[in-house]
Amino acid sequence: MQLTPNFRLRKPDGTDPVDVKDLNDNMDVLDTEVAKKMDKTGDASNAVAKFSQAGSRTNLTSGEKLSLSLGKAMKWFADLKTVAFSGSYSDLSGKPSIPSGTAASCGVANNDTTTASGFVADARIVKTHGDEIDTLNQNLTALNDSGAIKGMDAREDGVYITYSTGADTVTKKLGSPEYTLGHAADSNKSPIDITIPACENALLVVAANSGATVDINGNVSAGSGEIKSLGLHNFKGNTTINMGLFQVTSKAGCTVTFSIPAYTNTMTVMFLSA
Repeated sequence: MQLTPNFRLRKPDGTDPVDVKDLNDNMDVLDTEVAKKMDKTGDASNAVAKFSQAGSRTNLTSGEKLSLSLGKAMKWFADLKTVAFSGSYSDLSGKPSIPSGTAASCGVANNDTTTASGFVADARIVKTHGDEIDTLNQNLTALNDSGAIKGMDAREDGVYITYSTGADTVTKKLGSPEYTLGHAADSNKSPIDITIPACENALLVVAANSGATVDINGNVSAGSGEIKSLGLHNFKGNTTINMGLFQVTSKAGCTVTFSIPAYTNTMTVMFLSA
């Protein structure tokens, strides 16, 4: 009689008499051992897995033995040490040193009113004020050309501004007029329309040669754009030259309409790109 290698089931030889007890014993062994086996949808809560830690950290692979997968996971946890189970920063080895008193220990304020110590400015408020400073600088530079304006002279070939840069005095031509209108009388002065090309924060200089101090007013009458007065300057001599400075933004080309002040003999509008 022979025995199977795994469960030691009895296998009678051809010359052995058939013993019903042998058959019953085989059935009892099979019933016991098969119950211990787990199929693909079986309950594995009581299964015992035998494995050992992997030698290096590698990724899991579909279809590999369970003992191999558990050995890989064990290696990862072992290398992570205590922090893998505590999740505490204090258990982390090799952590960076953060000096005290740096921005890392400060609060963040997205406003320009906080005066308490221990706060840093949010990048958004810094960007907002940076843009405002840039715009203000453009306005001041365009208005004053980085010097102190002393006077203005309307000549046949254009308008000149005299300004000082330290101890020196400079006279500079603003640019070629985009629009010039002459009047011999005060009556029937219709508004003038100026077409502004696409621009952002460009400068308009409007000079009115008048017999008196007058206001110069302009507004966007067509298209998409904005115009803002930067101030009115009056220069008196034999005649009064009224110079209005305007900041203009044109989205895709717009029309700015200027009214003609009373007592105006000539009026010149110059567009200077920002």
